[in-house]
Amino acid sequence: MHKLLTEKEAAALVGLSHRTLQGMRARGSDGVGPRFVRLTAGGKFGAIRYTLADLESWVAERRRATADGAAQPDASESDGNG
Repeated sequence: MHKLLTEKEAAALVGLSHRTLQGMRARGSDGVGPRFVRLTAGGKFGAIRYTLADLESWVAERRRATADGAAQPDASESDGNG
């Protein structure tokens, strides 16, 4: 089993506030925030936890080569006339 991180631990790890993570969860299934685990005995409320693997995956999915998200061309593709 993966170690479960608290909301504040997860937020610190990815460089966000725990309030930002809460807001991302509140938006539902639009894919904005990282996957999380809700520990509850069947009610709506419960402790929220994150796995390190899910946080790492979420960050990796958001890596960009440029500010607009476009991939930078590979240097080997250049014809030298650039």
